[in-house]
Amino acid sequence: MKKLTRVSFFLLLLCTAYTQGRAAEEPAIDVPYYTQGRDAPWADETLGLRSSVTIRTHGCALTCIAMVYSYFTGDDVNPSIMNRWLKGNNGFKDDEDISDYSGQVVLNWPALTHYGDGWVYTRFNWRALPADLLLVKYYLGRRIPVIAEVLYKGAPHYVVLTGYGEKGFTMHDPEQPGAKIFNDFYNIRDEHGSGPGRNIYGIRVLYPKGYGDE
Repeated sequence: MKKLTRVSFFLLLLCTAYTQGRAAEEPAIDVPYYTQGRDAPWADETLGLRSSVTIRTHGCALTCIAMVYSYFTGDDVNPSIMNRWLKGNNGFKDDEDISDYSGQVVLNWPALTHYGDGWVYTRFNWRALPADLLLVKYYLGRRIPVIAEVLYKGAPHYVVLTGYGEKGFTMHDPEQPGAKIFNDFYNIRDEHGSGPGRNIYGIRVLYPKGYGDE
């Protein structure tokens, strides 16, 4: 009888571990994927009104925004459509005197709140301290994709976080179509083992007004 009890207890532990593992994957969000890559039909479109930079070279943030807007609207708001909308709605600040990592064009994020019937936009900056990963998971748990700022080849880059599980955050990377697990591509190996806390420098959160209201 004792052997049967021990076996039953062991099986219960296995089932519990499996169930918890499945639950850990629940927040994954089915976000449409777009690439900014050279094979994309919009790759050579210029950003802004007077700049010479393109979606291929500097369009990671725009491409991430397109993914998020497509997810919430259910429409094909691809990077080309999003680029045209931003050009016509004060979505870019481009001037020859403006210079940052995007060349001579800066994305005006608050302009995105005027899309459709209105959107909520929130930014968190963690350049001076580790990222608040619980906050990131909070948004993902509410089925809200999170646009995260990282470093790619030494330059600022944006990806869309879509969920989290045993391997860490899952993501859509506009630069790397095959990149699915955040830790596999953006993980500083340091003695503190802080992982994404050290590699997410900020997040941008966008969702339609009234989303989640009862």
